[in-house]
Amino acid sequence: DIYEISEGLVVKADLPGVGKDGLDVRVENNLLTILGRTTHWSPGDILYREYDLVNFFRQFELSEKVDQARISAELKNGVLTLKLPKAEESKPRKIDIRVG
Repeated sequence: DIYEISEGLVVKADLPGVGKDGLDVRVENNLLTILGRTTHWSPGDILYREYDLVNFFRQFELSEKVDQARISAELKNGVLTLKLPKAEESKPRKIDIRVG
């Protein structure tokens, strides 16, 4: 999911089975890349599997309105949250009016 808040954009990705060591998030040439490698672990022999965990790969092209140096990432309970703040020049600002 991608949504906009007043400070910028937020990207959320469900990544079941992906830990910090299997996660690669990078920005290069205005391209945000998210790569998640799953780890399959079970305490015994698998007799039946409801679903299989697969690797995750997504890419998004970023505009100049994103401050790429301030992008932050958090992985919590299998959900990756990326915060992409707006660049200073793209934030709206109030113009003071002088009375003279």
